Amino acid sequence: MTPLMENEARRFIALVDEFYERHVKLVVSAAAPVI
Repeated sequence: MTPLMENEARRFIALVDEFYERHVKLVVSAAAPVI
C-alpha cells in the first residue's frame, strides 16, 4: 500500500468507527470481491 492509500484506509476506518459509535447504519458495496 502506498502512503496515500494507508492514509485513506485509516480515514475510512475512523469514519466507520464514528458511524458505529453514533448508531448509524452503513451499507457498503464493493466492485471487487471482499477478501
